Amino acid sequence: MTEINLLADEKIVQKSGPKMLSFFHAYLPYFYLFALGIAFLVYQQSIESIADLFWILGPFVKPYLTLVIFLALLMIPAIIFGLLQISMKLVLIFAGISVMGILMQFLGVPSIYRTYMLLGAGILGIFLVEAHRRSHKYYVTNYRVILERAFPRYDRREIMLEKIQDIAIQQGLLGRIFNFGNVIPTSGAGVGTGEDTAGLHLSLGAKTPKAPLFIGLTSSGTKGVTGFRSRPHNCLFGVPNPKKLGSAIIEVKFDRSEATKLEEIKRILEKNKGEV
Repeated sequence: MTEINLLADEKIVQKSGPKMLSFFHAYLPYFYLFALGIAFLVYQQSIESIADLFWILGPFVKPYLTLVIFLALLMIPAIIFGLLQISMKLVLIFAGISVMGILMQFLGVPSIYRTYMLLGAGILGIFLVEAHRRSHKYYVTNYRVILERAFPRYDRREIMLEKIQDIAIQQGLLGRIFNFGNVIPTSGAGVGTGEDTAGLHLSLGAKTPKAPLFIGLTSSGTKGVTGFRSRPHNCLFGVPNPKKLGSAIIEVKFDRSEATKLEEIKRILEKNKGEV
């Protein structure tokens, strides 16, 4: 990524980016795929021998037992990951790998190639997450805060220091242990914030005694709370020493506001001098 184009008299005060641990949730599914591939590579014969315990059904179960375990160990964690991250992306990725495994089974491809597919998917996923993490760059200058992301697509967000009204610091348990977290600059237009909503829906129904009709009553309601939004492309996400960086932004903002006042006073004095 190329360096940003600075304005006249602009200089970079601090430059930062996400720490690796801040993307732990993104790496985890692909580390799991890689570990699952290693497990199948080591215990392939042990898994197939389980079919012998089924006695009469053993010869019929054995060809498909590895596939069933393969699908279960993929889709159950995929659903858990999807629910925890509130995203269907991982479910679709794991489902795609499962479909490929089923096709390999019915095309007569040796099961060892499913293992290689798991290893390859895990390595590829880790590589893409790392490239995504490294593509995020955050700049604090004496004029603005700049957030850039270059992979998989290019995004750029700039906030002038004069527009920043609040700086929020977020640190989870890992962040407090290893000293990293999110720095979220917010503006009067609501940039950096969003709303979390919760809803309640109740339905009651009863069948009329003399006619095949149902009478129902429905009640619903929602409640929203505005909070800070911390995504890698809309805040300074997972940066080292976030408290220090947040303080640096506030300090630069204060210096900038004082400089703006002095420039305004200078313009007024020059104007009055010219009129005299």
